[in-house]
Amino acid sequence: MQTYFYLFVYIFSLLILPATALANSTSFSCFKNFKNYKSAPVMDLNKELNTKDSMSGGQIVIRKKPNGSILVQRNHCVTRYKNKEILSRYQNWLVFKQLHLSTKPGEVFSNSLPLSKKLKSFLYHFAMSPAGALWVQKVVNLDLYLLQKNYYSVSVKKNQLVFTPTEDFLFELAYSKFYITETQSSTYASGSFIAIASDFLSKKEFSQSKQKIDHMAVLSHEFGHTKFGEPKTRANIYSEADTVLRYENPVRILNHFLPRKTYFDNKTGRVISIYTKTLKKAK
Repeated sequence: MQTYFYLFVYIFSLLILPATALANSTSFSCFKNFKNYKSAPVMDLNKELNTKDSMSGGQIVIRKKPNGSILVQRNHCVTRYKNKEILSRYQNWLVFKQLHLSTKPGEVFSNSLPLSKKLKSFLYHFAMSPAGALWVQKVVNLDLYLLQKNYYSVSVKKNQLVFTPTEDFLFELAYSKFYITETQSSTYASGSFIAIASDFLSKKEFSQSKQKIDHMAVLSHEFGHTKFGEPKTRANIYSEADTVLRYENPVRILNHFLPRKTYFDNKTGRVISIYTKTLKKAK
């Protein structure tokens, strides 16, 4: 049995280790398997940010068995150390970037755009941040489960893992694949995608409250609307306020921004208090 480590260790200096060496140095209790994995949406971001040691979920380990099948795991023990946690976040980012960033016009919806270099750079920094690492982990965990179930095949090219969708994926799951794409309209999310406005990073404050925008917190807000959070939060102005409270303000506080106090609904022209849920007309 061979064990493939997809690690960014300076220049990917370690890629393949014998399983026996791994077993001698690491307890099997450190490994989480994906054979019977069930996705657990983020329902309370603040709780997860404050109770989990590793936002990355652990180092990805893929073992190739003698019969040719694979065993997909995460080693959560190594990420107790800060430098290993950072490497694991980068590992997740490489998988996430390969599978979930839109690269072609119209790939996600009719007028969707491929992501610009500026937005890709922003997403990288998001993925390496605590909250971003948690969201990216949730997405990549599903990829690892699908790899275990043979919806993807995997190979190593130029020291990187390459995920290739199988026919089963293309026939059964391609329609539900999660994407981040770019749009010329406003930033918004659906269950299976996030569309980021082309001018997203140029906006510095909210139009009504004049509070400073934390772009990473806004992206966390949008993740909260996807299948990795609570999609029902897109329902109305009250649920949007709840999304700010559950998914955006924890990141703002972590990034040393003041929490948002209000949310403006441009469809109705009303402002809602995040904490009291009282409504008033915008000025």
